[in-house]
Amino acid sequence: MRCSTIAGQSLAKAFTLVVHGTEDMDQMFTSLWEGMTGALISGDIASARHYLSLTAEKTYDQVFDGLAPDFPTIIPSWSQPFKSDISEEIGEYAVITTGCESRKFFKIYFLKDETEGVWRLDSM
Repeated sequence: MRCSTIAGQSLAKAFTLVVHGTEDMDQMFTSLWEGMTGALISGDIASARHYLSLTAEKTYDQVFDGLAPDFPTIIPSWSQPFKSDISEEIGEYAVITTGCESRKFFKIYFLKDETEGVWRLDSM
């Protein structure tokens, strides 16, 4: 409850404070990743874009379109994302790809959208 005094009158306003534990946030980030990759595998590029921040959407727009036919074979070569660091500002994960010739390590970053307060994938 927050109280303020304006022109000699007290006003009270209730607000909710939500605290997320690391496990809850880990589940949320994993769910976001699975939602986006699931949409890519099924060819629903428009839905996959909803998981991206505005910056990432601009960055990956042409990539998603260009790789759309290949996602059903590309994505299964990726490991499940594993947590590196989670804070109030960022979720950092990594994915390992297994190709014919080598394994590659990619970092994935989730950021909270300042306008909507929604977590989105920002870079990978």
